[in-house]
Amino acid sequence: KGAQQEMRIFYIVAMVSLLQISASPSPNFQAILLGLCVFLAVALAVVTTALVVRSKALREPREKLLDAIHKGRGGDYSQRGDYHKENGMGEICLAFNLLMDNIQENHRKVLLNEERYRLVAEQSQNIIYEYTFADDTCRFYSSAWKQLFGRPMEIPGFSKALETSEIIDTQDRQILT
Repeated sequence: KGAQQEMRIFYIVAMVSLLQISASPSPNFQAILLGLCVFLAVALAVVTTALVVRSKALREPREKLLDAIHKGRGGDYSQRGDYHKENGMGEICLAFNLLMDNIQENHRKVLLNEERYRLVAEQSQNIIYEYTFADDTCRFYSSAWKQLFGRPMEIPGFSKALETSEIIDTQDRQILT
């Protein structure tokens, strides 16, 4: 927009100057000035059109890429930048596409590992759990815990629950405290 505004100001200044000069009574001089004004008007229209087209040509790929980024952040890792020119925007789209390829592949691997872990936990007769010291919570991942003890799969305040649990022998409870 700044370049367009500068061109308009230049055009207005040139036209005013030409109109002041055109006060000359010579018809040849007035015809030359009229031709020059027409030339300047056409040049301004061409330059303004080129700036608008260039601005739109850069704005559309940027908006499409931003849309793809937002969808990617929302979990749609299939998004890709579709701009293949050899300029800065093309390089940004290429980098975005490589990043999304890596994210998509890593997401696929995480899902595969989670599925493997889930299958192992379901098939295991062992009690599989995770204890988090920060919030003193124990999470049980295998159904063996629920089948053997009938307790919830997540126990917040786990250390206190152990001290007061009736499923722990009195002698063992003394070791815990």
